[in-house]
Amino acid sequence: MVDRVNAACGRGALGLGWAGITAPPDWQMRREMLSNRGTTHWAELATVTAT
Repeated sequence: MVDRVNAACGRGALGLGWAGITAPPDWQMRREMLSNRGTTHWAELATVTAT
């Protein structure tokens, strides 16, 4: 499939994962904007109580 797309659209039009990336991006993620990891870490699950 990758070969067919590259044949139709030009060499390098489609690749796998990080294979075609030679340099890291020019931007950095702002760590203070991270949300909690409530879907992957038990200790960070939201606690709900009914009153």
